[in-house]
Amino acid sequence: SFGDNVLVSLGDRINKGSFNLRTQCFFFDLAEQAERAGGRVVLQWGNQEVQTAKAWDNSKTRGPGGMLWELWAYGIEPSQFFAASSSYGKALRHAPVVSQLGEEILLVHGGLCPSERSLAEELRSMQQ
Repeated sequence: SFGDNVLVSLGDRINKGSFNLRTQCFFFDLAEQAERAGGRVVLQWGNQEVQTAKAWDNSKTRGPGGMLWELWAYGIEPSQFFAASSSYGKALRHAPVVSQLGEEILLVHGGLCPSERSLAEELRSMQQ
């Protein structure tokens, strides 16, 4: 039983293999199960989520591999998948970039770099 434990995924749950959609569903299901058991799962942004969110409407990203390719292969339009009204779009817009556990533990994905300076602004605009 998960109990009141906390699991934090620091990002890069996509674009790391052939099962992007299955991986997302696994983590969403795990989060629901943890919540029912009194715990929680925190799904943070990593650089792969940021890059995919930035590129989802860019036709140049239609090469093989990665989340976008997998969506197109299944006949899923990325604009609908990432839309604010979709389950994934809602989860993506509410995912933290940084998490704090207790008073002394701060968690951030190592692949996010200072050149992503406008990330916070982009996240805020995506919440609309």
